[in-house]
Amino acid sequence: MNCICWNCRGAGDAATVKEVKDLVLQYAPVVLCLLETQLEKTRLENLTRSFGYDNCYAVSSEGRSGGLAMYWNNPLVLDLQSFSKNHIDMKVLDGDKAPWRLTCIYGEANRSRRYRTWELLSLLCAHSDLPWVCLGDYNEVLSREEHFGVGDRDDAQINAFRQAADSCALSDLGYVGLDWTFEKKVRGGDCVTLEDMNTKLNALSGDLHKWNRDVFGEVRKEIKRLHARLAELRASPGRLAPSHEEIRVCDKIVELNYREEIMWRQRSRIQWLAEGDSNTQFFHRKASGTLGMNDVIDTVPSRVTAEMNASLVAPYTEEEIKKALFQMFPTKAPGPDGFPAHFFQRHWELCGAEVTRAVLNVLKGIESPASINSTCMVLIPKVNNPDDLVQFRPISPCNVILKIVSKVQANRLKEILPDIISAEQSAFVPGRLITDNIISAYECLHFMKKKRGRHKQYGALKVDMRRPMTG
Repeated sequence: MNCICWNCRGAGDAATVKEVKDLVLQYAPVVLCLLETQLEKTRLENLTRSFGYDNCYAVSSEGRSGGLAMYWNNPLVLDLQSFSKNHIDMKVLDGDKAPWRLTCIYGEANRSRRYRTWELLSLLCAHSDLPWVCLGDYNEVLSREEHFGVGDRDDAQINAFRQAADSCALSDLGYVGLDWTFEKKVRGGDCVTLEDMNTKLNALSGDLHKWNRDVFGEVRKEIKRLHARLAELRASPGRLAPSHEEIRVCDKIVELNYREEIMWRQRSRIQWLAEGDSNTQFFHRKASGTLGMNDVIDTVPSRVTAEMNASLVAPYTEEEIKKALFQMFPTKAPGPDGFPAHFFQRHWELCGAEVTRAVLNVLKGIESPASINSTCMVLIPKVNNPDDLVQFRPISPCNVILKIVSKVQANRLKEILPDIISAEQSAFVPGRLITDNIISAYECLHFMKKKRGRHKQYGALKVDMRRPMTG
C-alpha cells in the first residue's frame, strides 16, 4: 500500500487540481491526503471523482488558512476516529489484514502555538495501541540539517518536536529526492536594501526569460509535435477505442492551448490611453511687478489645516503599501525590470515583507530610489499608420516598486484634495470629470448667444494647444 500526503497550499485552482490528478495517475496512491486546501468541506468532497477516488473525508478551512482532505478507494475502509482543524485520524481496515491507524497532521503555522501540535500527538498516541502511521506537514524539523534557508531554526522548537516524537515512539522513515520541497522566500534570502531587491528582481527576470525561451515559449512546437503523435495513435490499425496514451496526449494539448492563450494575451495586451487631457505639466513664469515673493505668498489663503497636515506627515504603515499595490491594474505596462503589478499581487505571501520594507525605506528617507528610478520610453501611435513624430504619444512606464511609493503618497493626498482644490478644477480629483468642461463651455456659448445687447459685448477664446509630452 502506498499513500501520498501533500501540502498543496490551495486546492481550488485548476493548475493544482491537474497536478493532483497527475500525481494520482503516476503513483496510484491508495490513500491521498491534502493539507492546507483553503477550501470548504463541500468543495473538497466534490473533487473526489475528479481525483479518481470513491470516498472522501474533509475538514473545512478557516478562511484562507488550513483545510484537510483524505481520499481513498473501495474496498478499503477508513473508519474515522477523530478530527480537528489540524488532523484527521482514521482506522484502516483492509480486508482480512490486521487493522492499523493512519493520521494526517498539519502542524500549527504560528510558532508560539506550535506546542499544541505536540500535545495533539500525545493525545492521539494514547487513544489506541494499533500500529500507527503519521503523515503530514509538522511545520518543524527534527534537526538543523533538515533546514535550508537564511534564518536559523529555534533549538527549543526542534527539541519539543523531537521529544514529542520520542514519547509517541514515532520513527522517521527518511526520504528520497530533493533535500527541500518548499521555498518560502525568493532566491537569495531577505532583501536588506533597495539595491538588494533590484538585484534579485534582475536575477529572477533572467531566469524567467530563460524559462520562457526553453519551456513556456516552446508551446507551438510542442502542440505541433503532440498533434502529430495524436494522429499517429488514431491511425493505428489495432485501435478499437481511445488508449490511455491518447487521452493523455489530448489533455496535454488542451493544457498547452490554454497556456498559449495566456502567453499571447500577455504579449499583445494593450492598455489604451484614455481620451482627454491627462497632462500634469506645470508652466512657470517669473513673477514681475513691485511685489516681492513673500508679499505674494502672504496674500494666498492657507487651505491645509493642522489636521490635514497631521494626516499627511503621519508614519507610513504596512497596510498602506499593500493597499496601494492591490489598487493597481494587474497587467499595466511594466517598467524596465519587466515585472507587472500582477507578479507582486499574485506572490504577495512570498515577497510582501521585502517589498514593504523597501518601500518604507524610501518613504522614510532612509534610502534613495535612484536604483529603481529608471523608465522605458515607449511611443504609442495616436492614429493608424503614423508618419510623423507628433502622431505618437510617448509614455514612460516605471518599475512597480517606484509606483507603490508614488501611489501611497497619492492616496494620502486624495483625502484632502477635494477641500483644497477649487471647484473650477474638473480633473484629477475623485468625483469630478474633465468632460464637465464641455457642459460649462456649452452654457457659456448659450449665454453669449442670448445676450446680444449693444452696451455689453461678450467673447470666447478657443485655445488649441498641441502638447509634446504626456504625464
